[in-house]
Amino acid sequence: MVPAATGSWSPRDIAHEAGACRDPRAKEAALSRRFIRVRGPLDLWVYLGGSGDYIVVPGLYCSCPKFQAGARSGSRYCCHHLAGLPEAVKAGRYHEVEGIDQVEVVREVLAYGRSYLVRRALFAGV
Repeated sequence: MVPAATGSWSPRDIAHEAGACRDPRAKEAALSRRFIRVRGPLDLWVYLGGSGDYIVVPGLYCSCPKFQAGARSGSRYCCHHLAGLPEAVKAGRYHEVEGIDQVEVVREVLAYGRSYLVRRALFAGV
């Protein structure tokens, strides 16, 4: 599925992806309220994990180690973050933040394993 012409995924687009990917831990991820929608030119999704944060591109990509290992092996692996995002969106169980630099968020997650900008925005009420 390709994002809407605006370059962002609508909650309806993401909910449509729910059947494309299955993982037994998806429901737990969906109910956890750990998915964060970072509003900006593109919708950026971040999963706040216990051991690190992950960038999630609906239906396509997750920066978690299990997805990366599956991608390197050539299999079409789907982690519980990818599987849980559509369910979280469908249930409205996610947070939104805006006004922070999306490129910096991606850089933080990939370089440090966590996005301090997202966490500050969430916990400071920005």
